[in-house]
Amino acid sequence: MDLTPSKKLPYFSEYVAHELAESKKWKRSAWTWPIAGGAFLVAGLASMLLFRVTGFWTPPVLMIGWGVGVAMLDKWMKKPRSSDEQYLRELDSIVMRYVESMNFRRLHRDLDYTAAQLLEASAYYWSKVRIQMNSPGWNSDSTPAHLRAVRVQTLQAIDEAMREQIALCARCLAVPGQKRSTDLRDVIEDALGIDVDKVLDSIRKGTVGKNGFQSERLPEIFEPARQLAERLKMLSGEIDKMSFENLQKYQGAGTGATSAIDAALRGMQEIRQAEGELSQDQHITDRL
Repeated sequence: MDLTPSKKLPYFSEYVAHELAESKKWKRSAWTWPIAGGAFLVAGLASMLLFRVTGFWTPPVLMIGWGVGVAMLDKWMKKPRSSDEQYLRELDSIVMRYVESMNFRRLHRDLDYTAAQLLEASAYYWSKVRIQMNSPGWNSDSTPAHLRAVRVQTLQAIDEAMREQIALCARCLAVPGQKRSTDLRDVIEDALGIDVDKVLDSIRKGTVGKNGFQSERLPEIFEPARQLAERLKMLSGEIDKMSFENLQKYQGAGTGATSAIDAALRGMQEIRQAEGELSQDQHITDRL
């Protein structure tokens, strides 16, 4: 499914696009060419065979049967096969709520203002950590095994944190026809104390806009959602610190792009030196 990113929530849009891409890896459907197309060809051949045998042209009946059969097979294929798959399907249904609102360009209106800022802050640090974890310092052949293990653990942790965050904040996502005018002055005043870097400046320094949606369910999710955002910020800071301080032991000038350039330079210098020695030997031979 295509996604129309939210201009007001760019990092969260990036995260939603990531989840949509991930869901394609495990989703099963009968409405694909190998299955539905093959069934269509079989129905067409059966229709031609019946026409030759009975003289009756029956494509409408067979096409209806084809459609019903593929739909039933699709329903069977989409049934969860394990608790993990059930979890992924429930997560996907939550993501699709955000996607639907995004595609109508209404997410910034349909989602509680404070919940939206918490999601954007969390997605900002999620994106920042992923970029760091996918850099050569953490993800190359020269990276030590214990750092690779930390990388895998970190990526799993931030994905789980974001999934929990979207599940929490989905409670503050307006459903069609829901009233969007709830007085939450006390809750918003509490939100002004959030310390999640510049992404939450609009909460710390400002107030909810005149058209900002204020969900009456925000008090239920505010504290756990704030803590998740804070944890992601702390993790991002620790990753930055570790990258600067510890990875220099392994990255330095001996690996990665720097190492490749140095190796190429050494190769050129060795060739030039060999050619120089060969030229000198030839000059001595000619003199003799």
